[in-house]
Amino acid sequence: MSFALGMGFPLVSAAPIDALYNGAAYLNPVFSKPLPSEMMSAITSLKVYTQHDPIALMQLPHVYPVDFTNPATVVDAALRAHSERFSSY
Repeated sequence: MSFALGMGFPLVSAAPIDALYNGAAYLNPVFSKPLPSEMMSAITSLKVYTQHDPIALMQLPHVYPVDFTNPATVVDAALRAHSERFSSY
């Protein structure tokens, strides 16, 4: 496996950690507008910009931001992740 694709929810799950541990890049969905804090009140009082904001701070080739409203970003990230593989983070 060369990458794991986040689907947008659940927020802040263990999926990216599992992927990185197993040497797979994580394709992190980016929201076109931050999710309002009211919507996420059970999780955080902050606005959420990606599926995994803490993971979003990591650099390529480990984490790739993808925008589901622009499918080309998903395809490009998947191709890059497959060509720039790593053993584990």
